[in-house]
Amino acid sequence: MRRDAFALIGTYDVGRNPLDLQLSDMDGDGDDDVVVLSSLNFFLFDNVTEDPLERSEGHKAFVRGDVNSDGRVDTTDIQQIARVVLPGDSAPACEKTLDADDNGKVEIFDAMRVASNLFRGLGALPAPSDRCDADPTAKILSCPTFSACPWLSA
Repeated sequence: MRRDAFALIGTYDVGRNPLDLQLSDMDGDGDDDVVVLSSLNFFLFDNVTEDPLERSEGHKAFVRGDVNSDGRVDTTDIQQIARVVLPGDSAPACEKTLDADDNGKVEIFDAMRVASNLFRGLGALPAPSDRCDADPTAKILSCPTFSACPWLSA
């Protein structure tokens, strides 16, 4: 489900008597644009906002450290990271959940970072760690799906 957002970025003169305002996808990009009809003119404002939950293809919202996608970061996630790093289990669909220190690699240090966060209170994991969101840093690891953010499946 897309959430379009319009923010005031300026004031636009649409004449003295705007007659109608419509939201419609005028350019076929899937986002509603704003169309204003006044007594003498027609104005089109293209919606150029990006979806904050999908910044680029293959990089959806997730929660860093929530490897098993159960909605919380706990000891089972530490175990899952260790199983992936030490030959055994395959990586989850959202590889970014494994990268607890956000260095773009999956290492045993990621399990240690989650453990330090849980048991020693050594600060939050890098964003996004407290809610579903897109990764603010560009890294190689992918995240095509993350089931703990159910609205992304639409």
